[in-house]
Amino acid sequence: MAEADLATKPSESQRLYSAWRRSMAEWELAQHGPDNVGRDLPEEDDARHCSATHAALMAFLLHPAADLGELAHKLKVAERVEAHEFGEPELMAAFADDAHRLAHGTERRRTA
Repeated sequence: MAEADLATKPSESQRLYSAWRRSMAEWELAQHGPDNVGRDLPEEDDARHCSATHAALMAFLLHPAADLGELAHKLKVAERVEAHEFGEPELMAAFADDAHRLAHGTERRRTA
């Protein structure tokens, strides 16, 4: 049996998390790579990396968790990056939706 057959297929959440981590790494390389030693990134490059990294993080955090482990991982990442400071109210709603769906097996009804 081939080694690839033994590996489990990554979940969408794992793929989104990896995409965010890659985006952060690309930003770090741009900031601290050999072509930029001792200098700041040009403002437009920094803004582009910032925007791409934020978008990748939000895609990960807003993706529905498949299980409690994924929800716990999302919450831990959100805490680490201090996502509460983003001013993104849909984050808490997404976490609450995940928790409700995982606890009750149904989507939660939102009240206005």
